[in-house]
Amino acid sequence: MTSWSVGQQHTIVNSNYPSSLAFEEQPMSESLYALAVLACPVGMGAMMWMMMRGQHKTSDSDTGVKQAELTALRAQLDPLQAERRDAQRTSSSGEKLS
Repeated sequence: MTSWSVGQQHTIVNSNYPSSLAFEEQPMSESLYALAVLACPVGMGAMMWMMMRGQHKTSDSDTGVKQAELTALRAQLDPLQAERRDAQRTSSSGEKLS
């Protein structure tokens, strides 16, 4: 049988539960539960913020290196595109490719 008692401080205690699970100690367990529930979204937001902050860090020397690499790749691409255009023209004019 469960007996409920109301004390002077308006705390309700169930006599069937051990003292560690009494209503008086539930606010601490509830606050730990709330902390655990909030830890995931707060941690995720912090990780997203740090990742976004890290993407905007580029130095001028990195930009120069990237620009030089892009120029070299375009120099390699231009002859290949010209060769492809020539091959398409010869195939569309009816000549056989060797």
